[in-house]
Amino acid sequence: MFCAVGIKPRAGIVKMRNSYCSAGIAVVILTVGCSSMPHKARPTSPEAFPAVGHVYHADLGEIALDLDFSSAGQMTFTGTQGSVKGDQQTVSYTVTPLRPGLFAVTWAEKQGKIVQIEDFEQGTLHSFVTLSSGHTAHLSGRLTRVR
Repeated sequence: MFCAVGIKPRAGIVKMRNSYCSAGIAVVILTVGCSSMPHKARPTSPEAFPAVGHVYHADLGEIALDLDFSSAGQMTFTGTQGSVKGDQQTVSYTVTPLRPGLFAVTWAEKQGKIVQIEDFEQGTLHSFVTLSSGHTAHLSGRLTRVR
């Protein structure tokens, strides 16, 4: 989703040392400090995950994207602003409910792995990007339903 083009590591971004962790595990360790026990994401029904069947606009400041959750488990993102403008890719995603209205959404794409914490009640999202090169980035912004 966040093509390697335009994302540059910034001072203060820490490279994760637990290479055995999947992207989903890394977020759990960073946010709640859990152990390195394996964590399996649970599939979520379309009724439970509000994005299914809708398009959301993710405004992350320097970049923006439309996220088309066409079905449970499949999403197409299209860059609409910044270095990702015009980029488009369809990916398979996994959802882990965290609390009502809050979900961890993970997927792999050509440039690396993405973990997004999507808060549909607050209209916010946090994206944790791990590029194939090993660089990491954290972007935050607004999540707005388009249709």
